[in-house]
This record gives sequence, structure tokens and C-alpha cells, in this order.
Amino acid sequence: MSAWQYWLIAAGVLIAAELFIGSPMFVLLILGVAALMASIVAWLSAPIWAQLLVAAVICVTGYVVAVRLKKRE
Repeated sequence: MSAWQYWLIAAGVLIAAELFIGSPMFVLLILGVAALMASIVAWLSAPIWAQLLVAAVICVTGYVVAVRLKKRE
């Protein structure tokens, strides 16, 4: 299997787990979206460091947005 397929499986598992668990800050959803974006980058034949960089940036950005939305409530 290719790297993008592993990323896609990870994204599916994380998003499905979020649907069943329902964490208050959507942590698993953020991780799932990051894995999905890394899957797209891997599909474009980017090196592993680029895939991990995209996943990390999406994770941090998603967490910051979630915290700011949580403070608004």
C-alpha cells in the first residue's frame, strides 16, 4: 500500500472514533482532518517530511481554532 492510503485509513479511523466518542473539543476530528490533508499531500508524491509538516500545521491550527471557539462560549 502507498503512504496516502495509510494516511486515508488513519483519517477514517480517527473521524469515525470522533463520531462514536464525541470529545468536547473535537480533538479526534482535528487529527482526522490533518491525516486527510496529509493523505492528499502524499497522493501528490510529496516526501514524508512534507506530509508530516502538513499534518502538524493542520493539528496546531485546528487546536487553536477550537480553543478560541471554546472561549467564546
